[in-house]
Amino acid sequence: MRKQLYLIFAGILSFGTFFVAQAATAEIAVIASLKGGCKKIDLEAAQNLFLAKTRSCDGQMMTLVEPDASSKVRREFLSKVIHKDASEYKAYWSVLIFTGRARPSRELNSDAEVKKMVAENEGAIGYIDAESVDSSVRVVLQVP
Repeated sequence: MRKQLYLIFAGILSFGTFFVAQAATAEIAVIASLKGGCKKIDLEAAQNLFLAKTRSCDGQMMTLVEPDASSKVRREFLSKVIHKDASEYKAYWSVLIFTGRARPSRELNSDAEVKKMVAENEGAIGYIDAESVDSSVRVVLQVP
């Protein structure tokens, strides 16, 4: 009986942990300036922009704006969109920058700073937690 109770308790605990882990992941909003030409992108286009495989959206040159490397949103974006971890992404960009094939993104300390920079710069594109979105920016892609 005691063993059965233990197994039931362990099962409930594991099940609860699964849901807490799922709830901890946030939706990510890829955002662009309301003044800019970038209206909508898909997952592949976002990946290509943030890997510097393309530099434009709807014919407009884009400037990349990202949360700093310690950001939870950045870790999730790298995992869900770029399919790299932080060290792989940093190494990838180090090569691009060293060879002169791309300019580094602007890294800012918070979603609020990313949102402000994107809102104020016509050709800027970035990503933030979807809960931080307001009417100052356009959501061009929602990543669950």
